[in-house]
Amino acid sequence: MLMQSVEASEEAAGLYRHAIETASYHGTPAFALRAALALPRLLDGKRRGEEVRPVLASVVAEFPDGSDLTLLAEARTLVGPSAY
Repeated sequence: MLMQSVEASEEAAGLYRHAIETASYHGTPAFALRAALALPRLLDGKRRGEEVRPVLASVVAEFPDGSDLTLLAEARTLVGPSAY
């Protein structure tokens, strides 16, 4: 049962990563941001969350300076100020 849960989480993580790539490719950073913020929640763990930091940083970098979105502020907090 636990193995199925791990496999389902890994599959979902792959789908989120694909959603991030697709949204970035199509120039819709808000959609990429939503998927990028969901990924660390899914992975649920500090070690795994650290894997997502570069993904979040790249999505945050897609937004112009001065962008003021609640989700963007959340992402900036997770990434840290030196990453973007």
